[in-house]
Amino acid sequence: MMSKTIPERTILVMGIIPRGGGSGDDVQDSCPGQVSESAARAVAPLHRGGSTNPFRATQELKEAMWEGCGVARDRKGLLRNRERIEELTEQAADTTVPGPREANYAWQEALDLSNQLEVARVMVESALVREESRGSHYRSDHPEQDDARWLQCIVVRRGPDGGVDVDLRPVKFSRKRPDPADPSAEDLERGEPSA
Repeated sequence: MMSKTIPERTILVMGIIPRGGGSGDDVQDSCPGQVSESAARAVAPLHRGGSTNPFRATQELKEAMWEGCGVARDRKGLLRNRERIEELTEQAADTTVPGPREANYAWQEALDLSNQLEVARVMVESALVREESRGSHYRSDHPEQDDARWLQCIVVRRGPDGGVDVDLRPVKFSRKRPDPADPSAEDLERGEPSA
């Protein structure tokens, strides 16, 4: 999805970094280091001498996600996609964009690419953990829904090493718990009675 407006994060970064360009080191923040680190990361593509084009890298990420984490997924494809996301993350660290900060679509693409890589990483790691099919998550190597093992939420957060930590938590039913005797969604779609 594309927007014709300048997203809030660009306005935020443009507002907290001095107009002279700066590195963000002089920014006052309530969480020591976090704002200035974020600001420095955000403006880095404007000051690097790298060679990665953010538009091309974004297209490569879209293709990788479609092929390895699309409608039908399997472990082999997800593992291959994990490696590709790491390669693209390394390339994105070399992203450079020309021009000023104001109305700079290449810079916006570089910022978007960084966020899209984070989301892609979380999607792949979550899909690898959930060894069943549920809703729009379809694993061709685990085609059945498995409430006995997988009636759980997958919680993902950044680990202390910058990697992805995955935690499983049971679903808390506030209204009605599914009855194991009820037919599965797949059986209902096929018009078959529950076994």
